[in-house]
Amino acid sequence: MFGQVAQWLIPAKYDNMKLDTEAGVIVADSAGMKVTWNVDGKRLFATENDVAHFTEGMAVAKRQGSEFIAGLYNANGTYTPHDGFTVAHNHPFYSHGNLVVNQNNIYRLINKNGEVNHEFFAMLYPYFNGYAAGHAYLNKEKLKDIYPVLINALGNLVIFSYNDKLFKPDEVDFASS
Repeated sequence: MFGQVAQWLIPAKYDNMKLDTEAGVIVADSAGMKVTWNVDGKRLFATENDVAHFTEGMAVAKRQGSEFIAGLYNANGTYTPHDGFTVAHNHPFYSHGNLVVNQNNIYRLINKNGEVNHEFFAMLYPYFNGYAAGHAYLNKEKLKDIYPVLINALGNLVIFSYNDKLFKPDEVDFASS
């Protein structure tokens, strides 16, 4: 008979611990402090911000109790601060490499490097099947005259054509059930 002495990789002093299998991290919470560890027990970061679960290796940190984005974490714990954005459509998750955010009722995309796409939209919804649907402005200076758009995973407008004829924005509309 023999005994084995084990040592905790993560101290057992937290109110709640969850395994985030997508990112391979353990998220602990105690008295409002969120601490994230890798599965080898290395502490990656600690924050008082609310942190959404990881998608595509990224997690959005919101200021506690609000929809305002404080910054972005990758699965290695690297933090990219972002200010002036709110979570769009209560969806703080990356999809197809992009996060849809709202900035004073203007919708933008932030890629996984933390870069904000130069395009902006009157409305933009989270990605589904590789595309984000929304509305863009024909007149970007005056923010008026909107038209429906699809945005690809690179953040570019999808151009519609038929028999080599390009459609004008006012010739395209999307039907939904």
